[in-house]
Amino acid sequence: MDSSPDTPFEALFGQPAPQADVRVEPIVIESAGKHCDFCPMAVASTSPVTWAYPAKEAVRTVTVGATGHTMDFPIAAGLWYACGGCHRYIKANAWARLAVLQGFPDGHSGPSEWQMFRTARLPGPGHAWPLNEAKLPPLHKDIERAWPRVVTGFTGDARRILDQARPLLLVDSRLYFRVAAAAHVDEIAELAGERLGAALTVATGRTITLSVLPPAG
Repeated sequence: MDSSPDTPFEALFGQPAPQADVRVEPIVIESAGKHCDFCPMAVASTSPVTWAYPAKEAVRTVTVGATGHTMDFPIAAGLWYACGGCHRYIKANAWARLAVLQGFPDGHSGPSEWQMFRTARLPGPGHAWPLNEAKLPPLHKDIERAWPRVVTGFTGDARRILDQARPLLLVDSRLYFRVAAAAHVDEIAELAGERLGAALTVATGRTITLSVLPPAG
């Protein structure tokens, strides 16, 4: 079982975050307008994106110069995108071979961005998503049971938006849910963001972080 912290608060203090740390943040899962994060920039825009990899918040420590001093670079949670060709090497953890294909010398492990990805990516085959909603893993049963009950606790515009929304995927206590209209992304964050996260946290017994997905297409 993955014991990675789910929020900055938990990473710092070693315990689940209080309700105030629950947040809603927009994130896009569609491939439209995206390019492969692992292809050279010269060809990345022409490589059709077919996979997405979720990454958690993390810190990468880098040694600077010959003095031995280190610097910590924060890595934001989000999605990394890959074309079918790069995905085959990522799946096989064949970074040296992928680096050679991208023009790096033998033995090279690729650019610093790849190191950040390897630090932050969530482990396991369930954390490589085909960009086809029908192929996503089944929704976690805790969320499947809790979502309808939690939605009934809202009224007005918040209830209208949530009635049309659909939870898609739970990844290490981060729930991705899709709203029915692009305008709903900002509206739901304002109308129900912290309350929705808090209600799901109580209903499931785990600290839930919410990520809103706009409509598909």
